[in-house]
Amino acid sequence: MSSILQTLAMCFNNNVIVTFELIAKENQMLAVFSDWLGTMDTFKREPELRRIIFGLNAILRMQNPESLPQEVKGQIGVIGLELSKLCVRVDTVRRKTLK
Repeated sequence: MSSILQTLAMCFNNNVIVTFELIAKENQMLAVFSDWLGTMDTFKREPELRRIIFGLNAILRMQNPESLPQEVKGQIGVIGLELSKLCVRVDTVRRKTLK
């Protein structure tokens, strides 16, 4: 599951709109975001954390936030909170590595 979610994150990083369209086409928006946001604690290594950060950041950086799917609009606060937690975690992991 971790590899799939990291791949999803990189898809968002590469093209947010197309990724949203593909998920919506399969009618899986709620399931994907529930699973993704519910598994943030499973990412432990710096490369994993960075991939997830890139994906979530790409969603928050969308040029036209009005085009976000309704299911995601309701989760923007949670996405921002998870993104900030991930940034702290990647910093902690990096500091341990440097010691």
